[in-house]
Amino acid sequence: MEEKFLQPQEAIIFARKKSTYYKRLYRSIQEEEPDLVNVPIIYPTEYWKSTRDDLPGVMTGPFTNGKTFCTSGPNDKLEIVHLSKEEEFKISRARSIIWEGILDPEKLKRIANIASPHDIRIGFWDTLNISNGILAPKFGVQLFISNEKVPAKITEEVERFQPSLLYGSLSDIFRISECLGERNSTMPSVRAIVYLGRIVPKEINKSLNAAFPNARLYAPLYDKPQIGPLATPSPLTTGADRDVDPIYRACSYVSALEIVTDDGTVIKKPGVKGNIIITHLLRRLQPLIRFPIGDVAEWVDYDARIFRYCGKASTKVKIANTILDYSALNDIIGSVMKTDISGRFQCVLRVQDDRQKLVLRLAYPKPQEAGEIRHKIEKALWSTSSTWKSDRQADTILNLRLEWVEDGQLICDGETGKLLEVVDERT
Repeated sequence: MEEKFLQPQEAIIFARKKSTYYKRLYRSIQEEEPDLVNVPIIYPTEYWKSTRDDLPGVMTGPFTNGKTFCTSGPNDKLEIVHLSKEEEFKISRARSIIWEGILDPEKLKRIANIASPHDIRIGFWDTLNISNGILAPKFGVQLFISNEKVPAKITEEVERFQPSLLYGSLSDIFRISECLGERNSTMPSVRAIVYLGRIVPKEINKSLNAAFPNARLYAPLYDKPQIGPLATPSPLTTGADRDVDPIYRACSYVSALEIVTDDGTVIKKPGVKGNIIITHLLRRLQPLIRFPIGDVAEWVDYDARIFRYCGKASTKVKIANTILDYSALNDIIGSVMKTDISGRFQCVLRVQDDRQKLVLRLAYPKPQEAGEIRHKIEKALWSTSSTWKSDRQADTILNLRLEWVEDGQLICDGETGKLLEVVDERT
């Protein structure tokens, strides 16, 4: 079995040598062993297009043993991933090893799984042990109980079982804690709760603390399909009189994780939101190097590699060397026009005289001060995006243009009817 990359530079050197996609992407880089921050961030739309048009060129070798994943991305564009059998094994194994380190499974041998009837056959450890050769815990029993039962019956069965670990959705576990509270009862046998969800509202937090006084509360791993576990959850504070948002520690075994601004500047300062990009250290067949995974986060402690997940990233608009955030554009235009323009504008990308042009198509009557509005938006882009400024100075991007249209003239997806936030007319 091939070893993982120990450093991001090893992934860069390997991909550059074996993949024509990365060789082309890095053709302007002179260093043989460039630092991670000196290689370009991948633009996902272009990457997935390459997997559709020239998948062998993206890959570093023949695909002879493993699985192909075909998923639907933005605008229903196909996203193709090949995982070798060895890569899938290592990613799956990483999940088990991480949870073993967090939970100490030999002390959590009685597990109560609360799930829908459809999912009731697969328990917490089962989801981690599939195909990776680890059986954790070595000795233990599991309770599977349907969440369709009335809360009192679920609570009665769980209480009779006396679990050391509870696994289920936050709402299902909350129903148990509420039932226990109504009976002025507790379940001290529970040492750990792994819930499916994110933010724990303060009412639920206080209820869980009262019902399970000895339990530590854990969010799921920060995990992505075909990528694997990227970060581990810290135990949440229970009993606090506030909503609790989980924080995560980046998992250096699976990837090198960065948080960057829309123009690619690496963020290290706590509390500054940016886009998560990763360099995968396990995937060799179809490498991912400085790849945005579509999420936003902020550092809590950069040196300790602890961050807070802040939600999904909005659509990115790539023109020349500039990447703009659609929601940020929405805010800029709305601020200039002094109105909420949500759902009433789209970005149109064009080429004129071999130079690129951004057109903001607005579903509003053209106002008398249209020229002033355009100037203010352009000025805001110069001040908020360093790459927009440099591309404009280099005349790589033409003057910003506004296009005023009637309601109903914005282009929508033909199947879903959803507004297309970006319309690319460059090809």
